[in-house]
Amino acid sequence: MAAQGVLYLDCSAGISGDMTVGALLHIGVPISHLQKSLDALNLPQKIELKVENVSRAGINCQKFNVILPNSSDLACEHSPLSHSKTTWSQIRKLLDQSLLPETVKNRSISLFRRIAIAEAKIHGVPEENVHFHEVGALDSIADIVCTCAALDFLGWPQIFSSWPQEGTGTAHCQHGQYPLPTPAVVEILQGIPLRQIQQEGEHITPTGAAILAEFVTHYGPMPLMKIEKVGYGAGSRNPQDYPNALRILLGLPLTVSHPDLHSSPQASLNSPISHSHDESPPQEVVEIRANLDDSTPEIIGYLIELLLKKGALDAWCTPATMKKSRPGFILHAITTPEQTTLISNLILRESSTFGIRFHTCQRRVLSRKYTEVPTPYGQIRMKLGYLNGELLRVEPEYESCSQVALITDTPLNKVYDAAKSAWEFLTEHK
Repeated sequence: MAAQGVLYLDCSAGISGDMTVGALLHIGVPISHLQKSLDALNLPQKIELKVENVSRAGINCQKFNVILPNSSDLACEHSPLSHSKTTWSQIRKLLDQSLLPETVKNRSISLFRRIAIAEAKIHGVPEENVHFHEVGALDSIADIVCTCAALDFLGWPQIFSSWPQEGTGTAHCQHGQYPLPTPAVVEILQGIPLRQIQQEGEHITPTGAAILAEFVTHYGPMPLMKIEKVGYGAGSRNPQDYPNALRILLGLPLTVSHPDLHSSPQASLNSPISHSHDESPPQEVVEIRANLDDSTPEIIGYLIELLLKKGALDAWCTPATMKKSRPGFILHAITTPEQTTLISNLILRESSTFGIRFHTCQRRVLSRKYTEVPTPYGQIRMKLGYLNGELLRVEPEYESCSQVALITDTPLNKVYDAAKSAWEFLTEHK
């Protein structure tokens, strides 16, 4: 199935693994696809998946159920799972040896690792030794693998979410009653906005928290999007005062409008295409140069960044041979005539030079516009270059890509490729 753009998770009633899978099934992911993915784990006894229609506060929802085999059926020498306790290292081995597609396998391992790291920190044990009760482990394996398989079926859309919220009271855990939010949820959601509301009961499970931490790129109100499908995944409890269900909206992003796809160039309300300047005849600029033979690369790099932040149109350096055959650099800065004094003062204050040179010249540039495209890693800013109204260049902005790459721990070239693919997708689906 082709990529469907974006998913929005409405977590007003919380989120868990089974609620997520139920909502994705309600959207239209076939349960047969999830069963096939789970069968790829090659467990000695088959885990059966079942979905049923239920009502939550009058709303028709889908309840995802995992039918587990008896623990004794799994206690054999060929199973990576033991009959008493299941450790994270055993679960990872199970996933590593499975026949799952590589992307589904890797994202499932990443999701489980988030839970294992949180549990290890809470209980003060090595990550490899974190263990789960047999039934809980199999439930979590099914929820996590099915979530990743469903997202893979949908083409790994970008995922947005409302601010997650937890209820009040306590939850029964392996070691007793814990206050809400539970320690594991708190650990997993560090750095993510979280609020507590006056509603009794657990709203966010560790698996639900891991899904948010792993996949969601933006939190807040629903983004501008063309809604195509809506799914409701039911939770186990059925309170009468609110629908205990995770709502997932599937649609196409409207955060970007290609300026060439409409009769008049325009952008959406969420992501306007901004103009840095309009086309104009060649403009007069000043190039400032300074010879540097006793400055370190660190100082020069800092100065170039400072010049750009303070308004220089461009700044760079070139290697050169100085007096007494010393290797050095020539610092260049381009500025407007009005900014010449400010930029030259910065060079004199921040560098080791005793003098600078000025050269007045002219430059001509493409008309530039900026917009954003949604990618699996986050929103990426794009720079568009025009000549006489014709679009000639479309490039991802380095700063935007590098920031997203650092935040998501993704190779920079993958972020660049994702941004270009997103632009091509928007162009094709005008």
